[in-house]
Amino acid sequence: MFCPNCGMKLPNGSKFCSSCGSPLEDVEHVAVDQGASESENSAPEPDSLEDKSNLVPPVSSPVKPVKKTSAKRVVPIVIAAAVVLAAAFIAKSMLGDSATKGTYVFLSNGSYELLTNLKRGNSIEIASSRGSTLDADLVDFSDDGKYVYYYSKYDNGTGTLCRAEYSKLKANSSKNDKFIEIIASNVSSYKLLKNGNVLYMNGDSNLHLYDGAENEAIAKSVNWFDCSDNNIIVYSTGRFEEGFTLYSVDASNVGNKVKLASNCDLTVSKTDLNNIVFRKDSDLYVTGIGKEPKKLAEDASTLTFLDKGECFYLADSGDSVSLYDYVSDESAAKDQGMIEPDLENYSIPIYSYSKIANSSVQESDYDELYTSCSKTLSWYSESWYSYSMNTSLSKTWKKRNSDAIHEATQKFIDKYADRANEDGFILVTDEVKEALKEISQYGENPEDWQWLWLCYSRHETGKKYDYTTYNADMAAYDKVRDRIELRESLKDPANDFPIKSLYFLHDGQSDLISDKVLSVKSHSGLVLYNTVDMITDTLSLSAIRSVDEVSELFGLDYGERNYFVSGNIRTPVRISTNTASFLESASQKGEVNLYTTANALVIRTNDKELYISSISNASTDKLTAISDDAVVLTVDPDAVYYESDTYFNNDGMTYGDLYEYRNGNAQCIARDVIKVSQYDDNILLAATDFRSMHGYELTYINAKGETETVADDVTQVLRVSENILLYISDGDLYCYDGKKKTLVGHDADYVWSKDTMETKNLFLLY
Repeated sequence: MFCPNCGMKLPNGSKFCSSCGSPLEDVEHVAVDQGASESENSAPEPDSLEDKSNLVPPVSSPVKPVKKTSAKRVVPIVIAAAVVLAAAFIAKSMLGDSATKGTYVFLSNGSYELLTNLKRGNSIEIASSRGSTLDADLVDFSDDGKYVYYYSKYDNGTGTLCRAEYSKLKANSSKNDKFIEIIASNVSSYKLLKNGNVLYMNGDSNLHLYDGAENEAIAKSVNWFDCSDNNIIVYSTGRFEEGFTLYSVDASNVGNKVKLASNCDLTVSKTDLNNIVFRKDSDLYVTGIGKEPKKLAEDASTLTFLDKGECFYLADSGDSVSLYDYVSDESAAKDQGMIEPDLENYSIPIYSYSKIANSSVQESDYDELYTSCSKTLSWYSESWYSYSMNTSLSKTWKKRNSDAIHEATQKFIDKYADRANEDGFILVTDEVKEALKEISQYGENPEDWQWLWLCYSRHETGKKYDYTTYNADMAAYDKVRDRIELRESLKDPANDFPIKSLYFLHDGQSDLISDKVLSVKSHSGLVLYNTVDMITDTLSLSAIRSVDEVSELFGLDYGERNYFVSGNIRTPVRISTNTASFLESASQKGEVNLYTTANALVIRTNDKELYISSISNASTDKLTAISDDAVVLTVDPDAVYYESDTYFNNDGMTYGDLYEYRNGNAQCIARDVIKVSQYDDNILLAATDFRSMHGYELTYINAKGETETVADDVTQVLRVSENILLYISDGDLYCYDGKKKTLVGHDADYVWSKDTMETKNLFLLY
């Protein structure tokens, strides 16, 4: 027997290790076959394929844990290895032959070791891996339990694919070589078919089928492939820039290819091979095995994908709403007929005025005549000077009736002075002419035409502009023009807001959720949207400056104008007033994350607060605070799982407490954990107390929440059945049945099992 702590070989039946002192009562030491000589027990190495293999930079294997003896406190944690995460076991029964017989392969010292019975623990060397990369896909097992497939010389994503008929392998047998065969070199990925064939792609992106006897080429430049349970192969060729071509072919007749679609984008969904969703020219299609491509919608956009290829998608409904219908336009009538100001209409002529002093003039010689109270006039001339009316009031004339002139002049000034234009001139009308004649009658030797010497002729010499008035009128027009242009834009059908149709796609069929959708936003499996009937607000045309301000009315505001559907809830749910008020307030502080269970809306705010809003009568109802420090990890139809009290330890890992909210109650199901694996039977495997280059402490948590520490320094774990846990601890491979730990292999780097239990949830704290 060997000490599981330090590896020291000890006499059978020892209670304590004579080297390290560790107690040995809880470990059943099974004689581990160290293997025969290399010539007898090793699988043949494919030397002939050496030149054809694509080798890659090695990824270092896990460093062997340093042996330790210090006790660890029991804390729930998830199993997480430096290489792989898996987990769990249930402590119910002792190891029995029915529970321990199976197919297991582990990598030890660079060799694949076959372990067929956990209770006996003997191993048979299959072959050398001759590679430095560890990966979960290095080994696989055929469904019929006949073959184990493995890579040798695996580096840089490719290796030599081999298989061994492991039921015929025997320890230390030189006949093992004939039960091991090389399938192909330079293999990058492969898939085992239900009929026993192997589908694989090489490093040159060429797809082949191996039927157990020979390799048959299927296609070149393959970028993706898969196979259905009835052995129908589906694959695509081409590049994204040019579009992909999708084919199907029966594995029994690979020469008969069927083109499923061409020039398409396969990035949408290919989870369900019977219903492959792809995009082509912005349109959404579905095709699949035995199907012609079917157009689902034009100008469609996918929103969120669920399991089994289900998704919500949005498409044009063909309808739209006019933005002008959502504005109040008080200025529409007033703005009609508004004309842009013309600067020429604001021009002002510039005139020059000439005194009339010619005795041969006649009134008919002039279109217009002007007089003035302030400008000099020829009629008031004396010697070498002439005077204005104002000045003449202080002058006397020897040969004239000065008093009469003064009286008539004053009378004229009093009556007409305020009619002068900005140049100081008064337009001579019939009335003004008669007043001028009254003055002129008092002159020396008066003549009927002499009143003309009290006048000026006017001539236009240029023009100026009234920019002050023009600018004021133009500013007023600009406002009107902006309103006119905005009004026209709002009425323009090109700016109508499109109404969308929201669909749920499943099994290649589309279910209409709503054909009145305006805007959407996707969350984790949830689609939030509003509809036309929800928009009742209007904006004043005078208060907006662009069509975008009106379009914003149709956006999502997390308020009561929204519905939501999700993978858990397919019938639209209306957000209630109280929930809407909370969401609007929370969204103003930062990002809000939304999730759903089967009967509640889950809200996580930017402040890490967690709330549950129950659903009743297709509407959210009561809002309940769950936690003020939460990070949602996953949500299923029945429960919400979240972490709280997160912290970082000196090892650089994130630790925290794992909570479950179910049926209105929140409870902590694991404390101080790094990762947790949950199974359908509510068993948890948790990992904590990480030590760099060593591994994690593995803790089992049963359905009642009771904990048990399984092992320290765990780097990998497989729950191979309800009762059996297979794990690597401190560099050695152990089997645990809830009572006994059985050492089944030394120096284990990685382990694979034909059958393992799948986890329901894997929680990674961050």
